[in-house]
Amino acid sequence: MRTIAISSIRIKASIHDVFDFVVNMENYKQWFPGVIDIKSHNDLPHGAIGKTYNEMVKIPFIGKKETIIEVMKAEGNKQFITAANLPPLWPQMHISFSKNQNHTTRLTCTFNSRSKNRFFILLFLPFIKQDMQARANAGVLHLKKILEQ
Repeated sequence: MRTIAISSIRIKASIHDVFDFVVNMENYKQWFPGVIDIKSHNDLPHGAIGKTYNEMVKIPFIGKKETIIEVMKAEGNKQFITAANLPPLWPQMHISFSKNQNHTTRLTCTFNSRSKNRFFILLFLPFIKQDMQARANAGVLHLKKILEQ
């Protein structure tokens, strides 16, 4: 697995409120750039392992693409991990949460690629890293703005 972007931010909101908002992936399009639409794909509750979502996302060099995102792990107020069925990137998102002083929350969002395609890794991943880092930075700033209102 290769890390493609990491962004961290302190949010003036309770860890519980931040975690609950983030694990409801239907909120993802509100805060993460490039997400065109996202809807529940099954009836499991948000944050449940195995919960799936249909996502329409804009990807550099590829354009609009539909994918299925699955919740792989959701540890209450600690971490949230999803993986998308989106070749050739095969993305994974890992968000960690930690409680800070004064009722603030530290959120760290890491995006990884599970790709094993050497051609993709050598030729395209460097450009995707640049794009995803910019999206991750903008996304966590937008998430902060939403949650601090």
